Amino acid sequence: MITAAASTPASAVVVVVVVFCLVASGSCLLLAIIWANREQKLAQAVETAKDQLKNMQTPAVGADGRPLTPVQAQSGQAIDFSSLAKLADALEKLPVSGRLLIVSLGFATIAAVAAGTGSIASAVS
Repeated sequence: MITAAASTPASAVVVVVVVFCLVASGSCLLLAIIWANREQKLAQAVETAKDQLKNMQTPAVGADGRPLTPVQAQSGQAIDFSSLAKLADALEKLPVSGRLLIVSLGFATIAAVAAGTGSIASAVS
């Protein structure tokens, strides 16, 4: 149990707030680690896709201007990869793990403030 410096027991509300905030902080920190791992794998996949896109060759075209392969002839328009690049840029600007880390620190701060306030209140009374 959390106690003040004068060994006065802390309020039950303070104990509940501190325990809740520490559990929430630990959960957010764990989620931040998981999301950081996922973001790293995603960044590697995007880089691999960009490299593969750079190395792609244009299909061979016949005398009539049509692609020689039947798959290209049936597809109509070429696949536009610009939306994939825009998605990759948007994902880079939204680091979930960073946000979860900040939330984790916020919960830990609330726990520290609540413990300090409870200790001061118990010492004064």
